[in-house]
Amino acid sequence: MSFRDFADIVGPIVLPIKGKRYTVPTLTIEQGIHLHKVMNPDTDESMTDPEFYAFLLGDAFDEMTADAVSPEVIARAAFVALADWQSGRPAAELIWEQGIDPKALQAAVEVAEALTSKATAEAAKTPSPERTNTTKSRRK
Repeated sequence: MSFRDFADIVGPIVLPIKGKRYTVPTLTIEQGIHLHKVMNPDTDESMTDPEFYAFLLGDAFDEMTADAVSPEVIARAAFVALADWQSGRPAAELIWEQGIDPKALQAAVEVAEALTSKATAEAAKTPSPERTNTTKSRRK
């Protein structure tokens, strides 16, 4: 098996838009932690849409805005960066090529919310194991 260059797997994403190539940086660990907090409904962290796009796209956001790239394309580019961070390059490429179906996105959000609330409910009602102070020796 021949391995691809590591930069092709996790390096910056280069998105062609109207003949120009925009380089979207890979998120750092610190940015990933911050993004995780923003996306967690149990925290008070939040961002406006433009802040979210700028956070994900880095300098490419400013370039796209200056070049009058449409908001829909900027949003798609941001979701490409998000998918790359969450699920890897193949998912990012799929979103770039096909976009995000709003119905599929809503269904995914509902499933994620259901799983989160189910996991929280299960954790709340799972009893802790009882402690015992006795030790039994193994029979021979």
